[in-house]
Amino acid sequence: MKYLVAYYSRTGNTKQLAHQIAEALSADIDEIIDKKKRKGVGGWLSAGRDATGKRDTEITAIKNPLDYDVVIVGSPVWGSNLTPAIRKYLTIYSMQGKKVAFFATSEGDDQSAVFAQMKALSSGADLLGTFGTSRTTADLRWELWERTPPPPVPSTVTGSPTSASNIWRPS
Repeated sequence: MKYLVAYYSRTGNTKQLAHQIAEALSADIDEIIDKKKRKGVGGWLSAGRDATGKRDTEITAIKNPLDYDVVIVGSPVWGSNLTPAIRKYLTIYSMQGKKVAFFATSEGDDQSAVFAQMKALSSGADLLGTFGTSRTTADLRWELWERTPPPPVPSTVTGSPTSASNIWRPS
């Protein structure tokens, strides 16, 4: 199977986790670039405003996710919302019929709203799972969305991207 880890990162936290996941899965990696300036205090303010307002942005992505069997998409959480760059990515590329997984990094925001937004933008995709981190990758919290009908599965599992690589490998 061919894996792609596609991510957006403003500060580097999501980038760090994306590279750990890609290494664990021997996956290709693609950094999604937001063409809007997001650096500094002004960039931080506009990032939050654009995320909560669900505003559009222009992006650059190198790899075509449609060329992969499994696409793992990562985003920071901005004001309990998905970043404009990942929103645009999931709008441009239909994930219908693709196997997908999502991850999110945050400073404490609940990732469930972001995962719901990602899932809605990936209509028709086979969602393998989601997980989110709070503050550091050492605090990794795994959240699994099981397929219907869901077997009894614990809602969180502690681990690291490398110890959990089997979660991302479809059977």
